Amino acid sequence: MLTVDALTQLAGPALCFADHNLPDKKDREVLGMWPADLFLPDPPTRESLSGIVLLISSDAAWMHDPDTLIAALRTAAALDAEALLLVPRAGHHDKQPQVLALLRRAAREAGLPLLALSRSEAAIELLEQLRHRCQREANVDTEHLEAMLTAVRHFASGPADTAGDLVAAAGASVQGTAVLVQPDGTLVGAGNRPDNSGLGGLDDLVARLRAGGPGPVSAQDESAHIQLHAAGITAPHPVLIARRPSAFNASQSRLLQHAAATLGVQHHLAALHAQHGRSEQLAERMRMNIFRQLMDSCTERAQEDAAYLLEELASCTHVQIYLLQGPRRDRDALAARCHRELGHQCLVIKCPAYVDHLIIVAPIPEVGHTQHVLHTLQTLTKSPQWRNCLLSESRAVPIARTAWAYGEALRALAAARSLPGRTATAPGTLSLTQVLTDDARQWAAQFLRPLFDLPPDQRQSVASLVGNALAFGPGEAARMASPVVHRNTAIAHRRDTAARLGVELGSLGDCAVLALALELVTFPADPPPDGPAPSLHAVLDTPACRTWAAQFLAPLDSELRRTLTQWVAADGKIGPPLSRALDLHPNTIRKYLGRCEEVIPTQLFRNRTGAFQAALALHILTELPMPDYARPARTASRAA
Repeated sequence: MLTVDALTQLAGPALCFADHNLPDKKDREVLGMWPADLFLPDPPTRESLSGIVLLISSDAAWMHDPDTLIAALRTAAALDAEALLLVPRAGHHDKQPQVLALLRRAAREAGLPLLALSRSEAAIELLEQLRHRCQREANVDTEHLEAMLTAVRHFASGPADTAGDLVAAAGASVQGTAVLVQPDGTLVGAGNRPDNSGLGGLDDLVARLRAGGPGPVSAQDESAHIQLHAAGITAPHPVLIARRPSAFNASQSRLLQHAAATLGVQHHLAALHAQHGRSEQLAERMRMNIFRQLMDSCTERAQEDAAYLLEELASCTHVQIYLLQGPRRDRDALAARCHRELGHQCLVIKCPAYVDHLIIVAPIPEVGHTQHVLHTLQTLTKSPQWRNCLLSESRAVPIARTAWAYGEALRALAAARSLPGRTATAPGTLSLTQVLTDDARQWAAQFLRPLFDLPPDQRQSVASLVGNALAFGPGEAARMASPVVHRNTAIAHRRDTAARLGVELGSLGDCAVLALALELVTFPADPPPDGPAPSLHAVLDTPACRTWAAQFLAPLDSELRRTLTQWVAADGKIGPPLSRALDLHPNTIRKYLGRCEEVIPTQLFRNRTGAFQAALALHILTELPMPDYARPARTASRAA
């Protein structure tokens, strides 16, 4: 900014102050120079002369009458002229001292700084230098204004922390610095200072503006001029503080007002965004809790809670599960996309067990189907951004069997990688539990009878937790539980249940039997009546079960079937004994088992339910012996 004082430095020795009695006027901003004869002694309009230095000719007629001169200069001061510059006419240097003395007294009375040129030619040189200086400053101002507008565009569509860019741009636009004091006292644009040193003793002024007091407010300290502007629509307001070495002009004040207004809008939007974020977090927790309740077979409670989020789920009788697997770093973006596309009709959940899985629970209306959901998800996985995602679906099941449908979709996901479109649609064959008769449910109820020693309100949740711990491991089961429990709790319940039932957790066959029983039984309030119940061998020895087992293992060639059989017999452990039995390297065994996952399709490692089904299928086809559980505890009747 060019001030009256800086003007003397711009012109060099030819220009000096003719009167040093007004030192506080030297920092006035100079925007241009105009001939005084255009305005004085009688101005044609009352247009403001702010930023203007009036050029006075030493031989102007009105200069020689003291009364007229004083009245003219007072008029100039009233119009906010910044200073007077006496320009001698060529050949009239002898009159300069007399005119200067008269003008000095009049300027002092009017309160205007007075400068004088020693030669008339210097006026042209000064005007040319002033023009170049103003042009350079205008270019700088334009750059600062563009920077501030760029910052406005960036933070209007960007995160809240881009407010710092606008604060910095606002400070640069006034050739100074700026800082924004948030309502909680934190500083934006204060560099690395952790305290409130950016306020510089302005706490009272900031508190007044924050509470809604009138503004803007101007202040001054030993090193800078200061302006404070309140931002925001309602109190408590953020406060924008700008500092610069010299006084602020009107255009700079307007720039700061615009910056403060924009920051206020951003502050309001940030508050709304934070409120929306909290609401979305609450909704996400509710969706997760509903899914966990469905996994625990707490259907009535889940549908009561779903009434607040998804009315279709609250009133449906059947559901279908879809799983999306993609890069874990992209799951949040994928979840947001799915929620935009399907959130109005489906429950979209970030899987609590697997960080790269997304779960979609699709309610099936009484009339209609979920083909639209599948089509939407397939379209999504064909897009360039998500082309590496895997997609699977379950069959439509009663809502009380959501956990089973989730397991089916999880098993199908293993086959999606090798299928066209990387999508595994609902299998056409029935599951083992669907072909079992009521005798199987009687056997399962008697087998699990010791669990009825638990309090009635804990039976189903413990059974679901143990079932998930067997399939997914205790850590994942703990995260899927409703409410969430510690991993050690899942381990303790799994160990306690195995002890009650006489099951060895290290035996894949034992775990398969326990998982089957837990899948078949939904715990009522009362235990089953005493009486004889069929044995496990009896309930599995039916034509329907043999057909299911044959279809389950049919895709395997002889080498894969031999590998799977020996692996199940080794309780799912890949070690030297299995390697010797198969005469294969452990890496080859893993490769063969991975191929089994693709062709059946199922999951043997990440989700153990596939291994459990394989064990049951091999037993049904008499390729692998399994204990005959007729009673909860191991007895002599438990023969191979």
